[in-house]
Amino acid sequence: MIRKIVLQNFMAHESTELVLGDGLNVLVGPNNIGKSTVAVALKTLARNGNSSFVQRHDAKECSVTVTTSDGNTIQWQKKKSPSYVINGEVKDRLGRGGTPPELDETLRLAPVEFEDKDFEPHFGEQKSPIFLINRPPSQIAQFFSTTSDAERLVAMQRLHQRKKGEAQSQLAFLENASLELSRQWEILSNVPLLEQEITELEEQLLLISRVDLEIESLHRYLDQWRNVTVENSRQLQISSRLGELRSIPEFHEDASLTTFLAWYHHSIKESTIHENVACVLTEVSPVPSIQPTDSLDRLCNELQVAYYNDALWRTRSECVSTLAEPTTELPTSELVACIANYKELLRDIEQSLLQTELLKELTEQTEPEDFDSLQLLIDAMCSHIQASEALSSSQTEIDHETDRLDRLLTEWLRMNPSCPTCGSNLTIDMMRKRHLHTGDSSQ
Repeated sequence: MIRKIVLQNFMAHESTELVLGDGLNVLVGPNNIGKSTVAVALKTLARNGNSSFVQRHDAKECSVTVTTSDGNTIQWQKKKSPSYVINGEVKDRLGRGGTPPELDETLRLAPVEFEDKDFEPHFGEQKSPIFLINRPPSQIAQFFSTTSDAERLVAMQRLHQRKKGEAQSQLAFLENASLELSRQWEILSNVPLLEQEITELEEQLLLISRVDLEIESLHRYLDQWRNVTVENSRQLQISSRLGELRSIPEFHEDASLTTFLAWYHHSIKESTIHENVACVLTEVSPVPSIQPTDSLDRLCNELQVAYYNDALWRTRSECVSTLAEPTTELPTSELVACIANYKELLRDIEQSLLQTELLKELTEQTEPEDFDSLQLLIDAMCSHIQASEALSSSQTEIDHETDRLDRLLTEWLRMNPSCPTCGSNLTIDMMRKRHLHTGDSSQ
């Protein structure tokens, strides 16, 4: 039974995967979406028929792959020529319409052969009658005569034997499974007792945890009691020591004493200040008498101007000392004229040398000996020129005709943009290369 169908670049299917279920599978959808192509793909896989029209445009290869319920994988592919890959083994060089010997046994879609007639029970063309309907009664009778009641009984007997063997295998498997379950039941029979003991142990562990918490709390209380006891002992010692001290003596009125001490400290500060002032004044010389200062002011101004002028002349002297001696200026008009004449002479010399080299390559002119041969060559050249002009004219006409055909193709592609077989978009380059499907129009 076929479980999966995969189409790659096959007619309208660029990449399609169909997973089939048990029983009857039906493909439903609008027209021209590729339903009939699936039947064509299966028939191409089973018969290796005419495959010149199944490959999509611009695709280098196409393939049909089928996976069966027995685990077999059959692939038909076409690059330059058709070939098969059955369970990973390549089958090529089959010839036109040839198939591998093991294909029918693996795929099980072979036609029924009886005497000199072939019956096709697996495939039917679109809009064709159902299998055997279009056959004459004699052929229908011959087909059904190949199956008798005895064959049906033998087939039923084989089916019964196969199912019996499967049932015996299943029984042996179930018996072994039952023995294994019994052994596991014996091993696990003590699990309820262990579960009860584990529950009791968990309860005891919970009780121990609670006791540990209470013990920890008691330890904290004991530490606090010890700390309080030590503090009480220290306070008692302090109280006993304070009890041994004498009482504080009584103080008399000290306002007058405080006033005297303040006056005393102020007097000491004033005396120290006066002593420092006296020491400083002993070192001061007597004040000189004041004289007129106008001449002194003029002298200071003159000194400043002289100092500024001296610095300016020093800077100028340093700058002038670094200058070079001035050069004597010569007339340049005669020199410019000489240079121009010299350049003109150089150009004349180069041109003369070039002409000399060209004249050296020339040979002496000779008179032709055979005027008739020369005339024939001239006539042949004229005829070739006329032929070339005729070909150019023909090429121009061909170019005009090509442009006209391209316009017609463009108009036709505008009305028919896609391929009627595979549905891919058509281009003018594909039409020029005649890259069209050439299959039977009845397909």
